[in-house]
Parts: sequence; C-alpha cells; structure tokens
Amino acid sequence: MAKRRRSRIYLKCGRWYGDFRDLGGRLEALIPNGEKRATTDGDVATDLATKRVKVLEAKRRGIGLIGIGEVDGLGKFAEYHLQRKQQLGEATDWTLNGVQLALERACEFFGADTLLTKIAVTDVQDWATWLRRYPGRNGRATLGDGAVRHHLNALSNLYRRAIGEHKLPLGSNPVAAWDNGKPRGRPQEARWLEVHEAALLLEAAKTYRVTTGYTDDDQDYEAIGDLHALVATHLLTGGRPAEVRGLLRTDINFDRKTVTFRPNHVSEPQDGAKKRV
Repeated sequence: MAKRRRSRIYLKCGRWYGDFRDLGGRLEALIPNGEKRATTDGDVATDLATKRVKVLEAKRRGIGLIGIGEVDGLGKFAEYHLQRKQQLGEATDWTLNGVQLALERACEFFGADTLLTKIAVTDVQDWATWLRRYPGRNGRATLGDGAVRHHLNALSNLYRRAIGEHKLPLGSNPVAAWDNGKPRGRPQEARWLEVHEAALLLEAAKTYRVTTGYTDDDQDYEAIGDLHALVATHLLTGGRPAEVRGLLRTDINFDRKTVTFRPNHVSEPQDGAKKRV
C-alpha cells in the first residue's frame, strides 16, 4: 500500500505555508499577490498551493521556463496581454478592440486552455487557412489576406510579450518562425473625393431635409442641424467618427487653424492628443 502523504499546507505562527518538496520545490510561504507575508486565510492558502503545484508539475514535464502562458493557457495569457497593452498605453481602445477580436478567434481555433508552447508553425498555418474561410464584414464573404495578416500579427505580438517577460524561451514564437508564404494584404490606391465632389457633398448636407411626420394636408420637413458641420469636419480633418463626435468647442482653434482630438467622456480614448490642420 502506498504511503499516504501529509497535508500539502500547514499553519505556522498563524500563517499558512506549503510543502512542495515532493515536486522538486521547497517549504514556501503562501503569499497572495500584493502582500508581503503569508496568508492567514485557509481557503486562500489552498488556492495558492494548487496553483503552485501546477507550476511545479509543468516544470517536471519539461515545459521549460514557466509563466502565465504555460500555466493558464492561451486564453488567460491573452487577457493579461490586453491588460498590459492598455496599462502601458501601447494602443488606443480602437486598436485594442481589433487585437481582442483576433485573439478571441485564436482561442476559438487553438482552444483557450492550450499552452503557448504547444502551438507550432504548422498550427499557425492551419489557423491562417481557417481564417480565410471565416465570414467577413462589409459584404465580404470571407476574411481577406490583409485581415488574416492582422490576426497573425496580433498573435505574434502576444508571443513577443511572453518572451520579453521571460515566460517563454527565445525562438518560441511560431508566427515569427513561419518564414515564407504568410498572407499579405494587397495595397490599393486610396479613394479620395475631388474638390468639386466634396463641395457637392457639403451642399447636399446643407440642404438635406428629413420627414418629421404627416399633417392633414402635407408632410413636414426639417433640416438636420449638425449634418453639414459633421460632414465638413470629417472632410477637412480625416477624423474617425468617434473622434469627430467627441469634439468640444475648446478643441477648435481658428487662430491657429487647428482641430485637436483628445480623450474625453464622449469620444473613445486615444493615445495622446492629435492635431490636424
């Protein structure tokens, strides 16, 4: 009969410690994140000990350097990666939404619990093929090569963080290891309005009327007061819809001939103020 081991955790001077020597570890204080001393809560101690066991067991299986990606899987590390990007101001909310969507699709294909070290170059290539069949937006039947490349870049950036934080060894990025044949978008010439076309659009916005309802004899029509100003601001600045809608009177400087886009409670936050003449 196998010898029954004693409890993994034990009390010492009112605080909890763990014994991990059978897994190649040692006697360790069970300290929650943000604290300096071992916990006094038995439930918290049990949870910390369980996580530590996972780390040590993974190390014994030869995974290598241990970190969030290996222990909690792609889904958990993706959440952490997005939080860090936001905390460090690496991207605007607009960009983060796109990165989050790409990583959600990665979790959908690979599995949220899949370890980062288990995703090989061939798996990434299969994902790219799968993405090419994914329903697109704006009337596209499937995602184009440009959109697929954005997905690959988002996953590659996640691996670069894991490597940079020493959670993965160098050379473990399967996207970067894919040398040739990555999907690439086809550059297209930008479509701009000619001056006379922009003038015609502005005039249409100025004179456009909408139906407000029926009277006994006829229909009532009224102009959309802000339509002309919104269209003109879009044309003159190239701002995104959220940026233009979030402009305040103080953001317009006629003396300097500038329009300043800045984070506020109306528009989506951007990284820093951006000025366009």
